[in-house]
Amino acid sequence: MVTIEMNAELSRAFTGEEVVSSLKQLHPTKSSGPDENQSAFMADRLIIDNVLVVYEIMHFLKQKKGGSDSFMAAKLDMSKAFDRVEWIFVEKVMRKMGFNEDWINLVMNCISSVSYSVIINGTTYGNIVPTR
Repeated sequence: MVTIEMNAELSRAFTGEEVVSSLKQLHPTKSSGPDENQSAFMADRLIIDNVLVVYEIMHFLKQKKGGSDSFMAAKLDMSKAFDRVEWIFVEKVMRKMGFNEDWINLVMNCISSVSYSVIINGTTYGNIVPTR
């Protein structure tokens, strides 16, 4: 169970120092904003084709040093357990464990407000809103 003290610590306002410290811990090649997904995994390709394409993408990303364009590659595994958990279940478990409403609302906003789009050959497609 979550104690009163734990809830107080979780619910306190973030300090400027904590925000700066968190930002400084971000990896320089990781995205902190909107993401783009370059996918090479197609049914008519061999697995080795995918490996080569990913190698070339990673090489490109490591060599890119400047400019106004930002790129990233994402490896998605949609069969993780988290992808199968209903968000209402997460909310109910947090409530049962004693988390306060402010914390529950913050966590639920983080996991339920995300959306995705993909760029294929320079064209943006979709506004994919996950539901669990």
